[in-house]
Amino acid sequence: PKGKRALVIGGGMVGLEASENLLEDGFEVVLVEMLEEVGAGMEMVTFKLMNKRLQNKNIKILTNTKIIQFSDKVYYEKDGKSGSFEPFDSVIIATGLISESEVVKRVKASGVEFGVIGDAKEVADVYKATTEGYKKALEV
Repeated sequence: PKGKRALVIGGGMVGLEASENLLEDGFEVVLVEMLEEVGAGMEMVTFKLMNKRLQNKNIKILTNTKIIQFSDKVYYEKDGKSGSFEPFDSVIIATGLISESEVVKRVKASGVEFGVIGDAKEVADVYKATTEGYKKALEV
């Protein structure tokens, strides 16, 4: 793994799975989700089990949050207020059904190592997306 600090953009099933794998590898993880809650669309039992596994781990979850810029820091907007993070060693983009090409361009321009997984890369079934997220997390 490269570094020990990762940003996961997207709090759906793939983003949560990637975060869990990064945590198991000793990463400090920040997960950013633009919706009010993580796990949108997940089956309830699966979500509750995932949520339980993530409790008391080295993860910071920000909901209602959008990444707005990658430069000397990672800038975000949460609930209409701006903030920033120190740079990350790795960034994983797991943003859902529509590819976030603008976000990918910004991350690529920053020089940060990143991966695009799940439906943000290619619309597919949840098994393929989750498997891809797991494999990408192992590469980071």
